[in-house]
Amino acid sequence: MIEEEKKKGSCNVEKALIWGGWPKRLEGHRLVFLCGVVFILCGLGCADFRNEGLLQWLGVENTWSSFSGQQVLLNQTQLEEREVQVPCEPVQDYLEARLASLGASLPSSEAVAGHAEGRHAHIKRELQSTVAVLEGRSKDPILLIAPYRGACEKRIEENPQNAWANASFLLELGRVLSAQPQPYTIWLVFIPENSPGAQRSASIVESLSTPWLGSERVAEALKAEGVLNQVRVAIFFDGLGSTGESVSRDSHSHPVYREVFWESAQALDATDVFSDTSDLSSSALGHHAFLGKGLRRTVLITTGTSEISENRTDSVTQSSQANRWQTVGRVSVEALGRIGRRLQRMDKISGG
Repeated sequence: MIEEEKKKGSCNVEKALIWGGWPKRLEGHRLVFLCGVVFILCGLGCADFRNEGLLQWLGVENTWSSFSGQQVLLNQTQLEEREVQVPCEPVQDYLEARLASLGASLPSSEAVAGHAEGRHAHIKRELQSTVAVLEGRSKDPILLIAPYRGACEKRIEENPQNAWANASFLLELGRVLSAQPQPYTIWLVFIPENSPGAQRSASIVESLSTPWLGSERVAEALKAEGVLNQVRVAIFFDGLGSTGESVSRDSHSHPVYREVFWESAQALDATDVFSDTSDLSSSALGHHAFLGKGLRRTVLITTGTSEISENRTDSVTQSSQANRWQTVGRVSVEALGRIGRRLQRMDKISGG
């Protein structure tokens, strides 16, 4: 076939590749050709560049494809089983063991969650958050935050899958991100949070009038330590176990970084979950704690609202939930890559 193309005076490289072998005149320029293809496809933003087969043929690693919705389900099952085996005990030890296996460093949670005040000492243990750090080339942090609603007060009896969905998702996201060098340091933050409508003591309500007690404390501690000023972007994953079919376009989120997720979804052909026709909506979730402390570069990723669905297990199968988590996860990995490259360009321009 190649000889036939030569006779016709054609330079149909595609056919030559398909039928095997490179034309002799191109044999010494294969690397240049491949680099040119990658450059052109990147420049054009061609959707076909996201095709896994093409990426494999070009030898380009597609980190997003390693995110597994089935692994999120497995994480969730393990967290649920731990709650049954050791009721009313925080899952911090389990989370830290999993995160340490990823190569993440584990600073003291006290340094992040802050110290409970004396009269609230009885809830101090419950409020401690789990923080794991994946070191990047820059020390500037990107926060990835997931609240969870477990431990006591019958919080998980109505819907245990909702209770652990966000934490299960962030564990898998952390695993994928830990496999590749990151331009910015990634903070994985797991926050024990009161479920909507959960009973609290009168003293807590009086002193901390917020529906997001854990998020409020973490945001306050980070602000007091001066960390919020260094945060480049915060992505808040909440409501991922809800029944919503698509991710909500949160009106309070930073518009530029929010839309990066929808651009990424378009590139990955995932507009069934990140609908390109969705209107802006407002979600009453814990990201408001960070927005309220002045961190405007916050984005909420949610498939639900602040209300827990009581019929989730009846309406959504495990298989469809795993598929949706996989889509949200892969889009998130792609979006974080794009955000990182955007921040690097900004730093280069500013001389940072």
